[in-house]
Amino acid sequence: MADFPSPVITLPSGRVARVLRKIKVRDTVLARRVVGVADADNPNAISLATLAATIELDGKPALYEDLLDLDIDDLVALGNAAGIEPEKKASPAPLN
Repeated sequence: MADFPSPVITLPSGRVARVLRKIKVRDTVLARRVVGVADADNPNAISLATLAATIELDGKPALYEDLLDLDIDDLVALGNAAGIEPEKKASPAPLN
């Protein structure tokens, strides 16, 4: 059952990526194991490991370490293709 269109995209660097499926809760749980104890509370590390579980890069399953080596433009394009919304920045309201 295909519940995701599995888009194939060419990243700004020229690498080809394919989103295999939507991210599931189990991916976030397993991501904590992938990043290890040192980064288990690092939301950026968890997000990268979670995304890696759901994509291919250049026809091969992606690893967390592969995403760490991507240019930021490639990572943004991958996140957009996977339906991950960028973190909203805090408003610059003055502190009272």
